[in-house]
Amino acid sequence: MIKHLLAAALITAALWAGSTAVLLLIGLGHVRTVRALIAVRRGLPRLPAGAVFHSRAGEVVMTWYNGARDTDESLLLVRFSPPTLLRWRSGRGKSKAALARRVNAELAWRAALVPLVTLPVFATTIWLALTDSWLWIYATLYLVAHYALRAVSNRIFFFKFGFLSGVTAYLFLDRAHLWHPSPTVAASLFFAMSVSAMALVAVAERTEAKAADR
Repeated sequence: MIKHLLAAALITAALWAGSTAVLLLIGLGHVRTVRALIAVRRGLPRLPAGAVFHSRAGEVVMTWYNGARDTDESLLLVRFSPPTLLRWRSGRGKSKAALARRVNAELAWRAALVPLVTLPVFATTIWLALTDSWLWIYATLYLVAHYALRAVSNRIFFFKFGFLSGVTAYLFLDRAHLWHPSPTVAASLFFAMSVSAMALVAVAERTEAKAADR
């Protein structure tokens, strides 16, 4: 019994680690983030030549001299959560050229995740749905929902360890030939539960963000 529980825990841990890594990489290379970085890069040449940029609590703040008012002014330029190259040691100012190099590097590694991770993962689930079992289409639909809700809420969603424990338990029941719902029913339930949970969180965060902007 202990051996079976240990095996189930190890399988669940592997599923959790693998799914977390894949969803994290897909989220970090999301097209919304890539487009935001492209907009920042395009806007850099229009910024004041003598501007200095600082990293403060995850925000890139631009400080420049306003000759018309004879004073220094500051403006929030962009905000990124780690991992990112747009964070550095507080108090160290960077020139516009130095910031441009960091923006280009940030754009390069995030954009590279699209052909290296996002597209292959989507293609793999579609290929499995066509060659192995049509139930893999649920994985494709989950990825589509995850990608869309990431754009709405700017949040990366992950599977809970307990949720994946249910998947592992189902696999053990199937292997032991014990009673369990059919694969179609089980896949439908897992898909509905995971997507509805993501949607509820995304809608709640979207509502809070709109309320904060008022």
